[in-house]
Amino acid sequence: MKAKSLIVGLGLLSCTAMADTYNAQVDIERLERDDVDTTRLSGTYYFEKVTTDNTAWVESAFMGRNSNVSVGYSDFSGGSDALSFAGEFFGKDGNNLYGAIEVIDVDPDIGESDTVLIGELGYFFDKNWLVSISAIDSDFEDSVSVNTKYVGALGGDRYFNVEATYNDESEDVTVIGDYYWSAQTGAGLILSDAEGFDYGLRFQHFFNNQVALKLSYWSADFDDTTGIAVTARF
Repeated sequence: MKAKSLIVGLGLLSCTAMADTYNAQVDIERLERDDVDTTRLSGTYYFEKVTTDNTAWVESAFMGRNSNVSVGYSDFSGGSDALSFAGEFFGKDGNNLYGAIEVIDVDPDIGESDTVLIGELGYFFDKNWLVSISAIDSDFEDSVSVNTKYVGALGGDRYFNVEATYNDESEDVTVIGDYYWSAQTGAGLILSDAEGFDYGLRFQHFFNNQVALKLSYWSADFDDTTGIAVTARF
């Protein structure tokens, strides 16, 4: 009933005034699985206005190369929590460099706290094609990954997104494909061999330029996860 009421309420917002640019984004996400439920709140500020013109709206910041800073808080079943700070740099005007850094302070219910450092450096080989190398440093994992992402247009207000990642520690390959049958709406498939064969499904729909609903499902060997998220842009 709560999910149904949320969807109906968001649908009513489609009648509100629309704007095709934004400077800030707030996301609220709820993930549920058998052993732990996660609630996450995050906020992102973009240094320049992000436009939703001529691309899938969920990909607008990537396509516009909009540098940003963000903060997030995650609660894990009311016991453990995590606080994160992150920043992304996109080069513009002939500068095709990309950089990102994130610091996550994890406070578990049992055991010692941990600070996770994530860094990423990349280069745009084409306007919509990024290749990068990322590294994770923590008490539980030290790994390096090679990543790529490409967003393309199919014409008629239709778009697609393709991503791939290889992790040297787990030797895991993850591939993501999204199809947007309109700028506002799309669905995607995620495939991974991290634990045998894992897969995920995701869906997103923007009711207007300010409000979006996202649904997700992830199936792994040991557990399944369902998620619902709301995005607000200002």
